[in-house]
Amino acid sequence: MLGEDEDSLTCDFAQTYGILDIRAVPAVTAAVLAWGLPEDSRIKRILSGSNCSLDSLLLASIADAQNLNLWTKAREGTPRPASLVDRLLGVSADPESSASFTIDEFEERRAQMLNGNQEVRDG
Repeated sequence: MLGEDEDSLTCDFAQTYGILDIRAVPAVTAAVLAWGLPEDSRIKRILSGSNCSLDSLLLASIADAQNLNLWTKAREGTPRPASLVDRLLGVSADPESSASFTIDEFEERRAQMLNGNQEVRDG
């Protein structure tokens, strides 16, 4: 962890344990303390490749669900709201994705699935 991003690890130790000089702590103790850092600590987010904390992702997913709920009640032709989770994760929205379809297409797919059309389930 120290070799990955010393500044982030130093900030995490200072915030969590009040230790300002990591190198003053015995190596085994530093390793144990680093292992015990919270999942949303700077260094663990860097190592996992995450841009934000789990709490932020959960809040963004709640906001996305609410925006999607409101969008389904909007007039037809209203553009689908952008996903906050996708923005936080750095995922680009694909307009041609299977999640993007009209109400009529949804009803048709739903009817096919309820009638047991195996092709729709696979594709």
